Amino acid sequence: MEVIDNFLPREEFLKFQNVIMGGQFPWFFQDYTLSPDRSGWNGHEQFSEDSDTFQFTHMMFKPNRGVVSPEAYNICVPILNKLGLHNLLIRLKANLNPRQNDNQILGAFHVDVPYPNTNTAIFYCNTNNGYTEFKDGEKVPSVANRMVVFDSKTMHVGYTCTDAKSRVVLNINYLPSK
Repeated sequence: MEVIDNFLPREEFLKFQNVIMGGQFPWFFQDYTLSPDRSGWNGHEQFSEDSDTFQFTHMMFKPNRGVVSPEAYNICVPILNKLGLHNLLIRLKANLNPRQNDNQILGAFHVDVPYPNTNTAIFYCNTNNGYTEFKDGEKVPSVANRMVVFDSKTMHVGYTCTDAKSRVVLNINYLPSK
């Protein structure tokens, strides 16, 4: 696992943050935090039926479909370029978890994609007291412009925040370059 603070230069990050955290960025309500539709993913169905778990998402790049939201994808290009993901991207999605009743809500431990030899990167869009926890107990706090990169087989879970209106992350799944 690698944690990289100040991942983007300040000006590039602020430009990205202003768009993704701005009032004009389109978010789509999901009444779950882990997809109930994992068909085609070798039966790795991961679904949280807890009524307290929901989020807003924006899918930008999907497996076997490519770019599905060109404008949103384009604001992520500096991040993808810095990771060196030329033609290696599997999935790119933004998640917005609203603050809920002053209680941090836990999702469920999961892997994002069940493909072998892949990496997951989480880019934190804002600073808050939410975090990502890994199955081994390690926690990575949500700090704006922080990137954490890890093997996609690593079980992890996100926690919502109580000190900001939302916790926003960019979730990137990709094949590591050789």
